[in-house]
Amino acid sequence: MGLAVCVLASGSSGNCVVVTSDHEAIIVDSGISKKRVLGGLAEIGVAADAVRGIVLTHEHSDHSGGVGVLSRGLGVPVYSTAATFRACPASVGVLAGQVEISEREPFDIGRFRLEPFPTFHDAANPFALVIREGGGATRGSAGLGVVTDLGFVSTLAFARLEGVTAAVFESNHDRTMLMNGPYPWDLKQRIAGRQGHLDNATSAEAVLKLWESGLRTVLLAHLSEINNTPQTALDAFRTRLPPEVLASTELIVTHPDRRSEVVHVRS
Repeated sequence: MGLAVCVLASGSSGNCVVVTSDHEAIIVDSGISKKRVLGGLAEIGVAADAVRGIVLTHEHSDHSGGVGVLSRGLGVPVYSTAATFRACPASVGVLAGQVEISEREPFDIGRFRLEPFPTFHDAANPFALVIREGGGATRGSAGLGVVTDLGFVSTLAFARLEGVTAAVFESNHDRTMLMNGPYPWDLKQRIAGRQGHLDNATSAEAVLKLWESGLRTVLLAHLSEINNTPQTALDAFRTRLPPEVLASTELIVTHPDRRSEVVHVRS
């Protein structure tokens, strides 16, 4: 079957990504309810007992809010950094298991090789991921990036994402909508800053650079419901990507209230 991904929810109200390989699955973040996660798994034909673990990229509630209940309900451990575990709100509660990882060192969960790398979001110890099929997989195997909550794309991020063929990639806001919108000035500055979120134009420029090393499927993620729209995000990409890139790149908008299609990662 190969590596596949489905975004169950993405946005300021909650994020959850399911990655599958044959008859195993992992979940990256869960800022939505256990009921929604289990319903989403059932819709895409993934059994609850196929889940081998939950990866928590950072402690913000739109990523961690449902992690505790889900971990206990599925009886699977949560993988994250020590700083993130310490920073999690008390509402997360006791986990079924807790595995501390480094944000710079690869680790395996079942069939999956996960390669984290640090981001610069305003959280305790945030990270993004490249996920490959098969424990101990090499950089040459098909790779999926899960990359949200970025204020900017660092040199390290570009290096780690080189060669991935699919990515869940942040396209949070339209800068003009943000600056003209209802948020207070300090929040606007936080979102637009280097520890905030990627705007559509910056995201498109990053995708263009990654296309040169093989990126062909992009799930636009973490769209703001106040400072962005699906059409605005797509228009930004279509304006900035050359025709040959658009012709060979699948752009899929994800949503906070419904799941994406299941995307199979190209080898």
